[in-house]
Amino acid sequence: MEPTKLEGGNFNSKVLFKKAMAGDWFAVVEMYRKNPLARRAKVTRAKHTILHLAVSEEDDNVVKQLLDAMTDDEARDILSLQNEFGDTPLHAAAALGLAGICWLLAEKCNELVLRSRNNARETPLYIAAHHGKKKAFFVLQDYVPETLLSRQNYNISFCRRGDGNTILHAAVHGEHFDLAIEIMKLYPKLVNFNNEMGQSPLHLLANKPLVFKSGSRLRRIDKLIYACIIVDRLEPKYRPRIYTSHLNGWKKEKEIKMPQNYTACMDLFQALRQVYHLVVSCFGERSIKNCYTANGRQSLRDNNQDAQHGSSSKDLERDEEYGNHEQPKKHRFPENYITAFNFLKIVIKVLLVLLGIGIRRIESIKRKKKRHEQASQVMKELVSQASNWEYEEDGKMPNKDLKEDESTIDTNMPPDEESSAITSESSKGIILHSNSLKKDEDKKADEPIGDTPILIATRRGVVEMVKNILDTFPVAVEDFDSNHKNVVLLSVEHRQPQVYKEMLERKSMRESVFAMVDKDGNSALHLAAGSVGKSRPWVIPGTALQMQWEIKWYKFVKNSMEPSFFQHYNNKGQTAKEIFTASHESLVKEGGKWLTNTSQSCSVVAALIATVAFASATTVPGGVDQTSGFPILAGKPAFAVFAISALVALCFSVTSLIMFLSVLTSRYQEMDFERDLPVKLILGLTTLFMSIAAMLVAFCAGHFFVMEDRLKYGAFPIYIATCLPVTFFVASQFPLYVDLVSAIIADVPERTYKSLTL
Repeated sequence: MEPTKLEGGNFNSKVLFKKAMAGDWFAVVEMYRKNPLARRAKVTRAKHTILHLAVSEEDDNVVKQLLDAMTDDEARDILSLQNEFGDTPLHAAAALGLAGICWLLAEKCNELVLRSRNNARETPLYIAAHHGKKKAFFVLQDYVPETLLSRQNYNISFCRRGDGNTILHAAVHGEHFDLAIEIMKLYPKLVNFNNEMGQSPLHLLANKPLVFKSGSRLRRIDKLIYACIIVDRLEPKYRPRIYTSHLNGWKKEKEIKMPQNYTACMDLFQALRQVYHLVVSCFGERSIKNCYTANGRQSLRDNNQDAQHGSSSKDLERDEEYGNHEQPKKHRFPENYITAFNFLKIVIKVLLVLLGIGIRRIESIKRKKKRHEQASQVMKELVSQASNWEYEEDGKMPNKDLKEDESTIDTNMPPDEESSAITSESSKGIILHSNSLKKDEDKKADEPIGDTPILIATRRGVVEMVKNILDTFPVAVEDFDSNHKNVVLLSVEHRQPQVYKEMLERKSMRESVFAMVDKDGNSALHLAAGSVGKSRPWVIPGTALQMQWEIKWYKFVKNSMEPSFFQHYNNKGQTAKEIFTASHESLVKEGGKWLTNTSQSCSVVAALIATVAFASATTVPGGVDQTSGFPILAGKPAFAVFAISALVALCFSVTSLIMFLSVLTSRYQEMDFERDLPVKLILGLTTLFMSIAAMLVAFCAGHFFVMEDRLKYGAFPIYIATCLPVTFFVASQFPLYVDLVSAIIADVPERTYKSLTL
């Protein structure tokens, strides 16, 4: 669609569009001020107005001049103009996180904060939460009337969009956990609100295993760094009117910018600050808490009331209720041990900062731990405030709630005819959609019950959430899905060792939970024997090792209970052993093919080394004395090194060749993958590496006689350079060797996840 040409005066929207694209905002403002048609013109194919484009420029001054050019009577109509997606300029400012522009637009027409919705039925407040723009969210939150929040049943339809997702859903889904903490304080009832799919914010968080520590895989050095990093607990910081001011205009917070070489100093300062807080928490925490509880709470209330320009006492009551959810932490060691350990972590962190070792790596791990800690904190708050309300009471039909609630929203502004028409038109759409939902209520009642958060967390391996839910609601262990699978069955089926071990370690767990069967009569052992499809759940390369860990998992589940504990036959009359054989047939074939290719490649290398080692062992450096028959160089140390290393290379290379040949001639039965084949493969690789090393030593010792008189000790760097190609081969195969060793040693397989890189 071409930019519209509006009649009236000499105005042409194309000229206005070109000047805006050229950045000539002075001319745009002049045209905007002189011609009323310019204020309503749609100048792009997406039906953006000039105010939309000005917001995208992120210039507060330009937006302010455009707003000053319009009268108060027409401001509401102009600011309500939507683009092709239904977004107003306030939607665009909220999406970009432009807190200053949000304040300017809201001051001009604060009704838009709650009433304006785009095509997805999203308000600007929802948009800010969806994109994680905390400052913009705080500014828009200031225009939410206190009367809506102080009622027993909140009228918070402006916090939801058409599909029922709330601002808390949006913050959790976008992993904006700092904003989620703020929202839970402001709107505590949103914790139990469900969308059309019956999902609460806790459901969404349960589907994000990578934001928890259990869903991340760290190397050993990374685990040490991870343990040494201290992450501050999230605390709600929102107070009314902190980011807005009616008298002095918008006040921006200035970001501290410093040269890059000052970063180490700031990190050192932060570490010292943590030492200070640690000392204070160890020696003065009780006295500080007592003083605060006895004397300081009332004065703090008074100060907050003065600073917040008369904020209601009910806000303070909500603050107190919000802060009382935290439970005392349980430690495994005495407090003095914990203090010493925390101090050691801080010392290690200071040393890492001073030495500048792996700054990028440390920062990456720090971001990961920060996300883990924040997600755990949000999860604990969601669980602590969870209720057992039915979905109908929690807004599973959001459009019905929108129809009922939007009619009662009062923004303390007299709506004019056009704004009422917009609201009426929106309400008609809501009513139609709600009626269509009512027709399907009977169908939805017959649908299977959706999974609870603990079942989703079990399926995804979020052991932190499973543990916290069971600690808070022990009855949750009785939950089961539409296939009649409980936590134990799901953890076994989806190969989640951490969750299954957590269930085993709970002494209060009844045996009936482990003895439960699904609707097909499958016990936990039947599900452990089942196939995993094309997915590779175990953190081990190679199909042969995948098969090995499948066997280990099956036997781990089998040995976790008494031999006669699990049901022997399912409804189809199948035993767990029969299911295991049938479901892993393709994996056995793929594993055998992988072992064949690996053994063939390594056996070729072993044969070459054996050939060279045999030739070296039968060759005497320097020749033999014709009279005595003894080697001429027999008395020198290098000769003994050569003779022994050549013999070792020959023996180990032949042993390696035999091991690989035994793998190639194996039957590849399913139970051979548990120990027989992996042990043969690891013995073959071990002897192969040792033969390569011995062959290199023999080469260097034999060549030392040639270079002894000329280079002497200067020949060693040449030998090292000569060994580099072979060293690269060993290095490339060494990870496989480590995986083989870990696979054989480990009793319980380790689960893996996608996208595990830091």
